[in-house]
Amino acid sequence: MKKIIIAYTCVLGTFIYAQTGNVGVNTTTPQKNLHVNGSLQVTNEINVGGNASTAGSAGTAGQVLTSGGAGTAPSWTTVSITPITTNTLTNTTNTITSTVNGTAATAPSVNTVANTTVLTGNNNSLVTTVNGVASTSVNVSNLYTANGTLTANRTVTQGANTLAFTPTATNGFSVDGTTFSVDAANHEVGIGTAAPNTNAALDVNSTSKGLLLPRVTLSATNNASPLSAHVAGMEVYNTATNTSTTGQEVYPGKYVNDGTAWRRPLNINDINIVAGADGTDAMATTATITVPAGGSVNTTLYTATFTLTKPSLVTFKASVGCGMTGTPANDTAVSKLYRSYWQFTSLPAGSTLATSTPYGPSSGLFRGTTFAISGVFNMTPNVALALIPGTYTVQLVGRLTDATGGTGFTATLGSSANDNLSITALPLR
Repeated sequence: MKKIIIAYTCVLGTFIYAQTGNVGVNTTTPQKNLHVNGSLQVTNEINVGGNASTAGSAGTAGQVLTSGGAGTAPSWTTVSITPITTNTLTNTTNTITSTVNGTAATAPSVNTVANTTVLTGNNNSLVTTVNGVASTSVNVSNLYTANGTLTANRTVTQGANTLAFTPTATNGFSVDGTTFSVDAANHEVGIGTAAPNTNAALDVNSTSKGLLLPRVTLSATNNASPLSAHVAGMEVYNTATNTSTTGQEVYPGKYVNDGTAWRRPLNINDINIVAGADGTDAMATTATITVPAGGSVNTTLYTATFTLTKPSLVTFKASVGCGMTGTPANDTAVSKLYRSYWQFTSLPAGSTLATSTPYGPSSGLFRGTTFAISGVFNMTPNVALALIPGTYTVQLVGRLTDATGGTGFTATLGSSANDNLSITALPLR
C-alpha cells in the first residue's frame, strides 16, 4: 500500500489537474485544456479535428498545419509554390527597393562617397571616407601620369577594333631604346637607331648584323607568284631551282621585280671565266702551216670544254696573229686569205646551235704589190652567244687559203706577242 501511495505522489508532481479543468505538465497554472511547459515529442501521427465518435485527420505527406484562429481547430494545408516572375530592384535617392510579386521589401538606405572623400596623392593613392571612416588607401596606376611595371603576361584582344598611336615627336614610339623607333615628326622608322636618316623611310643600323630578305619560292621569272601581281621594286631571295619554263628559269639568289617579271641582279661571283681574261696568252703554241697552191688548210689553235649550270651569255674573244714568212720570195698577184673563228665540236641536248659551224669569224686578204709575201696580220674572232645549261666543247680555228692561180705560201698562226683569248659566261637568270 505504501508503494502505491509513493507512485501516485510522483505522478501528481508532474501532472497537475487544476480546478479550471485544465491539465498542466510542469506547470501549476495550465492555461488550456493541456498545457505543456517544455518540449513535446511526438513519435507518431498528429490527428487534427474529429469529435467524440470520429478520429481526427493525420493529413497527407507534404502538407503543413495551418491555424484556423481562436476557437477553431487547425487544418492540414497543401502549400503551392509559384515561380517568382515579377521581381524588380530599383534605386531611388540612394535607396534600393526590392519588389517580389508586387510586394515591396524593406528598403535599406545606401551611403554614397562624397566628392570630397576621394583623394589623389603624389603616389596615385585612392582613399575613400564613408560616414567619417577612412578606408585603406589603394594605389592606382595611371599610364598617362606615371610609369608602371607589367607584372604578368597580357593579351589585348582587338577583334575588328583599331589601336592607334598619334605621336609627333622624333622618337614618339620606341621599343628597348634603339631596337625599334618611330620618328613621327619625319615619318621614318629606325631599327637599331633612335635617329633614322631623314632621307630614308626605313633605316636599319647595325655593325654586326645584316638585312635578311624574305625567302620565297619562285616558279618562273614571268610568274609573279608568290605575289598576287608583279610589283616594281619588290625584292626577295629565291630558294628554289625551277627550269620547267624555257627562257624563264629561276635559280637560288636575289631577285628584283621590275613590274613585269623577276630579274636577277648581276653578282660579280656569277661571272664564270672559262679561259683567259687575265691578260696572258692562252694560245701556248704556234702553228706554222704550208698552204699548197690553190688550196686551204685548217688548224686548231685552242680547245676548251666547259659546263654551264644556268642559261648564260657567253662571250668568245680572241686576237690571233698571222705571220707571213716570205716563202716563196716572189709570187703572182694572187690574194692570200687568212681567217680565224670559233666552232663547237659538241653541244648539249636542246641546243639550237650547230657543230662545225664558224662563229664570230675574222679574216683578211693579202696581196703584196711587189708579189713578196712578208709581214704579220691580226685577226679578232669575237662572238657572244646565249647558251642553255649543259656541257660544251669549243675550238678556236685558224684557216689559210691560196686562191686559184697562186703558187702556195707558208704562214705561222699565233706568232704575235699580242695573241690572247678569253671565254666568259654571264648568267641570264
